[in-house]
Amino acid sequence: MHFDSLSAAQQCLFLTALKGLKDSLKTVAQNRQAKHWSYADLNAIRDSIAASLDEHGFFIQEFIKDNCVVTRLYLLATTESYPVAGHLESQFRLADDIDPMDSGKAITYGRRYNLTVLLAIRTGEEEDTDGVDISRGRYSRRAGSRRRGSPEETEIF
Repeated sequence: MHFDSLSAAQQCLFLTALKGLKDSLKTVAQNRQAKHWSYADLNAIRDSIAASLDEHGFFIQEFIKDNCVVTRLYLLATTESYPVAGHLESQFRLADDIDPMDSGKAITYGRRYNLTVLLAIRTGEEEDTDGVDISRGRYSRRAGSRRRGSPEETEIF
């Protein structure tokens, strides 16, 4: 059931569980190097969240629909008062003109992006797409920063 379809009490339980999950997550170490930046790969992110997902009653579903990489974060938990079964979703739109040889890279990037958005996962030193250092509340342009592409469309439901 989509989050918006839950009752107010169920939404409160969902958000409480989500806060517990997010509070339990640690910064993921960047373990890969690209030309101009480093990043945490998908396996590092998934490994770092697996135990916390289980502990808090969440699981992840990933699929492709309408040229979007879709990641759903489900909560399946039952309390004495309310059964809660709901999800949040993030979508990463793939480029329409992507080279088939590059589609795997784009899908993996979309999966990694969706997970970090849904769970607010930190991966060490982070920059936004304008090269502004946003880690630990600093907002200064980093020397030699290169503007990277950003997702064409990302929605959190």
